[in-house]
Amino acid sequence: MKLCSFVILTILLRNISAANILIVGLLDSVSHRIWYEQLIGGLVEKRHNITLLSYADAKLKVDNYTVIKFDAKPQEIMDEIQIDIINNEISFLENLRQLWMWLTMTAEIDLKSDSLQTILDYPRDKFDLIIFEIFNGQHLYSLVDHFGNPPVIAISPMGLSPNILDAMGGHSFSYYPIYCSRYNDQMNLLQRAQNWIMYLIDNYYKWTNIPRLEILAHDKFGNDITPIYDIEKRIQILLANYDPILDYPIPLPPYIIPVGGLHTKRSTP
Repeated sequence: MKLCSFVILTILLRNISAANILIVGLLDSVSHRIWYEQLIGGLVEKRHNITLLSYADAKLKVDNYTVIKFDAKPQEIMDEIQIDIINNEISFLENLRQLWMWLTMTAEIDLKSDSLQTILDYPRDKFDLIIFEIFNGQHLYSLVDHFGNPPVIAISPMGLSPNILDAMGGHSFSYYPIYCSRYNDQMNLLQRAQNWIMYLIDNYYKWTNIPRLEILAHDKFGNDITPIYDIEKRIQILLANYDPILDYPIPLPPYIIPVGGLHTKRSTP
């Protein structure tokens, strides 16, 4: 009888174990936020303890979910510098220049924010896992070192842009339309060449701007921080808002996991 009780107790204890998870979700768009809030809701339901760094307030009001809100207002900054990726009313090169200007401006505000100091005051062994929204937030990658190098995974509500594929060791394919072009999968040779060149330019902007974000991070975290590209190499998996049925098909390595439509729910009768 005692042995049976011990076995049952062991099984129950294993099933109620919860992790402390830090999520850095800085892509401040309603459509993207809906996606990763669904992921957060699932983790919270499993009784994991979630801390989110974000620009938005918490929609869920539960005891195992905490939001630390940054001061920056990314949409206001985006409007100020007139980023227009969707409508293509300005050139691709100008869009990229303004996009990275926006990322740098928000990074400067984030690194000086009292909200960041709040998370830095947490115990160094606080988190069992860190999840980064991978399109931006590279200026906060040093949180991985700060909290003792827990496992790192990434999420991408934006899908698979060139800089995301680059971060995960993926390839740029000429036949896969870049996110800010009007091309589809029926491109001629010239269009495919132009599409591939835009991939290269997109990654070039990343490679030239990441060092600037690293300099900003030095001022907050110190000069001995692990380089951003080395932190990228520690990312073990990527959960991407990509569906091979609804999106253009692209070969992916096994550590990029398509979870397109994560935010959708069954209709009620």
